[in-house]
Amino acid sequence: MTGRGEHRRLVYTVRREPGETVLFYQVSAQVNSLVGSAHGGHGSIPFTATAGSGRRQIIAQVYIDGAPQARTVVGSYPAPGLQRLGKVRALRVSRHGGRVTVTFPAVPGAKLYRLYMALSNGTRRMLVTKARRAVFSPVFLDASGTITVRPLGDGVYTASGPATRERFAVAVRTTAKHKRRG
Repeated sequence: MTGRGEHRRLVYTVRREPGETVLFYQVSAQVNSLVGSAHGGHGSIPFTATAGSGRRQIIAQVYIDGAPQARTVVGSYPAPGLQRLGKVRALRVSRHGGRVTVTFPAVPGAKLYRLYMALSNGTRRMLVTKARRAVFSPVFLDASGTITVRPLGDGVYTASGPATRERFAVAVRTTAKHKRRG
């Protein structure tokens, strides 16, 4: 077995009899997937190791004329860790009266984002979305606050990324000018 992380290569040498097929599997408590089959007496098979925890075993399963025979553990490797998502960059928060608009560019690998708004008056709101633009409304004019955006991992291949925060101010109130009497 060669390679690191999720990019691995199984190097094998087998003595096959007529009618015999050898298939290789990666196996653990979480995974049981086909790596590939032996072609000829020796060779190598590139494969992607699935993320997770613990060790993965490589099992050689021998079939004679299609009937399963011996299973042998031929190798093992530590499972690669989850790929951590990056941070949200260029978070923009704009406020227009009682409405707060949040926009940000995509984070590679992220499918969902958690947006959290905390206002100075104690109000809290949370939103989980695929979109990269969200509007929080209504927001009290006299409340400032913080928007936090975090890319969410799927827990199988990716781990959630770090949070990004941006503050917004109290809305500017415009008052009507008083007419002069007189």
